[in-house]
Amino acid sequence: MSKNKLLAAVSALSFIGCWSTGAGAQEAAVQPADQGEAEKPDYGIEDIVVTARKQSEDIQDVPLSVTAVSGTTLERRGLQNVKDLAQSVPSLSLIGSNTARASALQIRGIGSFGLNPGIEPSVGVYFDGAYQKSAAAVLSSNLLDLEAIEVLRGPQGTLYGRNTPVGAVIVRSRAPSQNTEGMVQAGIGNYGTKYVQGFIGGGLSEELAGRVSLNFNTRDGYDYNINTQSHINDTEQFTGRARLRWTPSSSFTGDFIAFYTRVKNHCCVGDNVDPFGPFGIATPGFLAAMQTALGRPYTNLTSRDHIVDSDEDPLEILKNFGGSFTGEFGLGGGHTLTSITAYTGTRMNSPRSAPHAQPLLAYTSSFTNPIDTWSEELRLASSLDQRLSYQFGAYLFHEKTSFHEERTTVRPNRVFPDGTMLPGGLTAFYDFHQKTFSISGYGQATFAITDAFRFTGGGRYSYDRKRASAVSTVTPGAPANFRSQFPTNSEPRLRYNESKFTWLASLQYDVTPDVMAYATASTGWKSGGFSGRAVAPGTPVVFGPENVRNYELGTKATFLDRRLLLNVSLYKMRVKGFQDSINNPVSGAGFIVGNAGTIHTKGVEAEMQARPIPELLLFGSLTYLDSHFSNYSAAPCYTGQTPNGSRPGTCNVNGLTPQNSPKWRYSVGAEVTKEITASGISAFVRGDANYIGDQYLFATLDPRSLEESYTIVNARLGLEGDEQKWRVSLWAKNITKEDYFTLIAPVANGGFFSNGGRAGVSGPLIGINGAPRTYGIEASMKF
Repeated sequence: MSKNKLLAAVSALSFIGCWSTGAGAQEAAVQPADQGEAEKPDYGIEDIVVTARKQSEDIQDVPLSVTAVSGTTLERRGLQNVKDLAQSVPSLSLIGSNTARASALQIRGIGSFGLNPGIEPSVGVYFDGAYQKSAAAVLSSNLLDLEAIEVLRGPQGTLYGRNTPVGAVIVRSRAPSQNTEGMVQAGIGNYGTKYVQGFIGGGLSEELAGRVSLNFNTRDGYDYNINTQSHINDTEQFTGRARLRWTPSSSFTGDFIAFYTRVKNHCCVGDNVDPFGPFGIATPGFLAAMQTALGRPYTNLTSRDHIVDSDEDPLEILKNFGGSFTGEFGLGGGHTLTSITAYTGTRMNSPRSAPHAQPLLAYTSSFTNPIDTWSEELRLASSLDQRLSYQFGAYLFHEKTSFHEERTTVRPNRVFPDGTMLPGGLTAFYDFHQKTFSISGYGQATFAITDAFRFTGGGRYSYDRKRASAVSTVTPGAPANFRSQFPTNSEPRLRYNESKFTWLASLQYDVTPDVMAYATASTGWKSGGFSGRAVAPGTPVVFGPENVRNYELGTKATFLDRRLLLNVSLYKMRVKGFQDSINNPVSGAGFIVGNAGTIHTKGVEAEMQARPIPELLLFGSLTYLDSHFSNYSAAPCYTGQTPNGSRPGTCNVNGLTPQNSPKWRYSVGAEVTKEITASGISAFVRGDANYIGDQYLFATLDPRSLEESYTIVNARLGLEGDEQKWRVSLWAKNITKEDYFTLIAPVANGGFFSNGGRAGVSGPLIGINGAPRTYGIEASMKF
């Protein structure tokens, strides 16, 4: 980050601090003189109730590394999606592109990423208690009308289990009540940003209450395609959610939830990374061959300028829909029996995926990816206000996943070594089908050794069964040069079974009523599976499990009558058998999903909030991450790297830092609210700066994929009415116009493009641009 940009960020936050100091001085001037013992202030840090242990507790009483953001805070800060949220939550990252399918959540630098339907996430996402197989749906959804979002760091293998080896994200929508309430919000911004959203809810009868939330937003693309003369990497989204709460008696509550999301993106086309550098795309042979094929010069030779050159605009449509029923039965002795039944359907469809990001349409690519999941959880829990509290449960999960892909040649311009060129109309087909059945049972108990000292222990036994088929074919009679790019193979009967016991042990001590310390050891697990992409015969398609062990020390404290909050955790985590893209052990080239050795991570996570005076809120977070590989001596090499691995054509990365693992991250900010009229109208201003350190963005750790540190500065200011009944805001994000990539990958199927003579393209990288500076205005009204 340049000095000018850093000064801009500091100046903005200093202005906020100065204004708040003035507000505080004014407030102090009208206070009466101290008469005896000072009264305790009636302001402090917001209380947040979380369900991290599947029961409602104050976040400061939970012996876990967890961050929670209330729905009210989401609205005040203008956090509209998980990408916005991840900027300020310790150790939480959203990696990938603007499209949901090519995005993934990471915690502490760990999270499986890839466009492979056989790989599952390492961070589980739960929406109103139900597991979401396709996290893409939640990542795309608008954060409207939520009670809270909780980010649980570290393995959650006991209470949550499924695909939570490094953490979980818990999303809770607001429940209906008998009180009629609603909100309408609308906004516009640059890049054609427009959005309208709102909710309404209230009593329908004495026993029934309902709530409906709707959101529609659209935005033009951040990037400009000079070939098609259109803005791409855009978004158009509709989200709807309806919820009914039925309370026929004081001992039973039933919640019916239905949801639907549709996201349409013309995304994504990458920008060339360092085109004139070593192994860049701008070689004399490539430029000459491309000019001959296009009839014009190849001009997209500037990186990070939000200008791309692709023969087609990609298109991806995501639909996510489903529903759940949660029944809570109050039993004798303070016990509660909970049943959660859920179904989720996801449909990902891309008639044009533009994977190569080049002006010559060498081939087209399209895919469909339907996913259907059903789950049932039954849980019995005691009340928390007893010396021994406990909960036991059982979980069933069933999933059907399919993936169909077609790639058809159009105008490949490479001359192969045998002197031939590929004609148009050759198609490669790939079909992957998988069924997953999972069953597990768990239990966890907390025993109060004394009023201040508690022990928690728990375990979970899980069994996964997967059945799959993977078949890749090509147009009959396709030449060998085409089959070398798209190998044919048939795996009609793939089988995988696995079981695992995961556990947790924790000690918790109340140093004072406002200071708690804890020590936790826990494990997590994600079962193995099948690499769901076309590979040559003999290539292993089965990969093993991902096992995690975590040790953590932490403290949660509030001071000065809850005007200052400080939470700190220290952790050491080992991820054995990390599931990632690995070198193809048969061909020695290309990538498949496999186990990428062991990753060791250790670090510190800290969060702070302070409200020194009623008008001023200060907040910040800090993450330090020290991460490295071990037992990974056969990793894929980057282009130009001399192989030194344990197998031919591989490289030894032991001791090196994995991708997407910046050593330092921090977020600092302030918010000031000041009443300016006797009728209760207030002015507010908020600013935050979010720093991300150097990190590699590609699995091979190619030096060209090193994204240097940058800082995103955001601000919001406006007016609001008494009790926040209405609000008008001006907002801006990435004020200092940082240019950065969120994802870097090789040019897909470069062998179809001529690099001069009879050579194909091999080595160039493309990157997905992060959001530029955006700004706008919004207004909302509650009733």
